[in-house]
Amino acid sequence: HVRDFKDGNIRVTPGDGDIDFGDFFRRMRGLGYAGDFSIELEYEGTTADQNQVELQRAAAHLRPLLAVAL
Repeated sequence: HVRDFKDGNIRVTPGDGDIDFGDFFRRMRGLGYAGDFSIELEYEGTTADQNQVELQRAAAHLRPLLAVAL
């Protein structure tokens, strides 16, 4: 599961925080990890539609970084 982090907050959509996912994916592949990654979102007080929007934004940010790491 991957999630982002910013200013002590884990309720950050991947791509909006401080985590360098490109480096993370490269290092995981370099260690031989060949499995999947799951996006983890944690939000309170949001609708399913809002969560879907955030999931799509996260995926759009992460996909190109993961492709480079392959």
